[in-house]
Amino acid sequence: MKHYPIQYLRAIAAMLVVFEHFKFYPFTDNLLSGTIGVDIFYIISGFIMSINIEKYIDKKYEFIVNRFVRIYPLYIILTIPLAYLYLRNNSIDVLTVFPSLYLVGSFSGDCYKDPILYSGWTLVYEFIFYGLIIAFARDRKITVAILCTMGLVGLVFSINNQAGYFFNQFYFLFAAGMLIHRVLNSEMLQKYSVELLTVSAILLVGVMLFNDRSVAGDGNYIPRQYINVWGKAMPRLLVWGLPSAFFVVSFYVFFINRPSIPWLNELGNMSFSIYLVHTFLFQLYNYMIGCYGFLNNTLFTVSIFVLIFPLSKLTYELIEIRFNRWLKHQLA
Repeated sequence: MKHYPIQYLRAIAAMLVVFEHFKFYPFTDNLLSGTIGVDIFYIISGFIMSINIEKYIDKKYEFIVNRFVRIYPLYIILTIPLAYLYLRNNSIDVLTVFPSLYLVGSFSGDCYKDPILYSGWTLVYEFIFYGLIIAFARDRKITVAILCTMGLVGLVFSINNQAGYFFNQFYFLFAAGMLIHRVLNSEMLQKYSVELLTVSAILLVGVMLFNDRSVAGDGNYIPRQYINVWGKAMPRLLVWGLPSAFFVVSFYVFFINRPSIPWLNELGNMSFSIYLVHTFLFQLYNYMIGCYGFLNNTLFTVSIFVLIFPLSKLTYELIEIRFNRWLKHQLA
């Protein structure tokens, strides 16, 4: 079965994050937060892994290779030139580089710092999820239970030390993705698919009006766990996570029986490249503005933004498809 709606959702999630970083939403002061695209990505990941994991029950090495090749090559290829530029400019020290090569952020006292290619912070939890789901591939209930337990620790205790880097609310989103496929064939959902999508879309935009700047203080290792709701710190799971899950379900149900949308499907295919490439270009954009102040203008911003799509297409074709296919063959 072709899960076209999932590809559409990947495209939407990627573009939400892109618009967030480039401040292209029709609101001022970063009022509409597209960072919610990360929540959608995690839910999608849980859904896809849940329905595909059975074929890897007796092929765990193949699963590990596929997941490694899917994510790491493009990430490292984009990280290295940024590391070179930052080291040359004395913006970072060598000790910051090594954690970034392994997708993790660095810690200094009570301060957490993202990897050099900073969108890499989201990929750490993907790999933790992959490890859990392949370890308990024969019984997905165990995976869901462990994810919920890890999420509950982060949610209830709000760990404000390095342990909070690993125990947090994001695991609930993977668990939600693993569970939602059970309700997608509901006749009730199909019957009211238009109404559900309308309500969920309005709700999604509504919660995006709350930004993700932490109000819990700099000591919170992953500030992204809390959302600023009228000046009060609220768990991300409640503000963004649940509305995102509702949107994913209603969107899937609405589009699953409708003709495919080729251009949106292709954008979904490229979504991982778009996600990493736009971060690379955005950081390069900020670096160049820092070095050459005269570039701080709308024309340069739009030029970098437009470059995202041809470059993502190039990395998708050359790295995600051709190079990764070759690498899988070598590792196999």
